[in-house]
Amino acid sequence: MTRTDILAALPESVQTPHRRQMEGLGRLLHRFPAFNQVEPGRWQLGRANVQVRPRP
Repeated sequence: MTRTDILAALPESVQTPHRRQMEGLGRLLHRFPAFNQVEPGRWQLGRANVQVRPRP
């Protein structure tokens, strides 16, 4: 999924303003190792041996 796909799946109330939400979502995806960037701009939830908590 792209960040746009992920944001589109959320309720409309959290989608605006779009640019700020996209930036926040990008920070969240990079911060939590549960999200894996499988190729540039495409994310998935999970990978082998993942720890679902924020990095220290």
